[in-house]
Amino acid sequence: MRKILLLAVLVLPLQAAAAEARELEAARENKAAAETEARELKQRAEELDEAAAKLASDLKQTAAAVREAEARLSALEREIDGLAAKRDALSGSLAARREQMAATLSALAGVARVPALAVIARPGEFDRARHSASAL
Repeated sequence: MRKILLLAVLVLPLQAAAAEARELEAARENKAAAETEARELKQRAEELDEAAAKLASDLKQTAAAVREAEARLSALEREIDGLAAKRDALSGSLAARREQMAATLSALAGVARVPALAVIARPGEFDRARHSASAL
């Protein structure tokens, strides 16, 4: 019984030391796993930072392109407005010329209907011919 007691006194601390060694090994494995995970997370964070920087750069370039396109669009709209005003002015001028040409053609038709000898022979016809001629 003494031997058992002595053996128990010697074996119990060894079992406790073995348990502590197992716990220490498990803690080391956990630490190594945590360090590996931390490195992976750090690398992923760096990749995300690079992607965010690229997206910000792309966004700036896109915004600049949009501003440039809007400026060109504004210039084109101003040019269209100017051309529309010019078209309206030319259309008004054309309408006025059309009226003048219609009056001229009407006067010429009146002159063509009356022969030159009739202008001299008919009373009042000379005045009408003169009026037509002045319209021309």
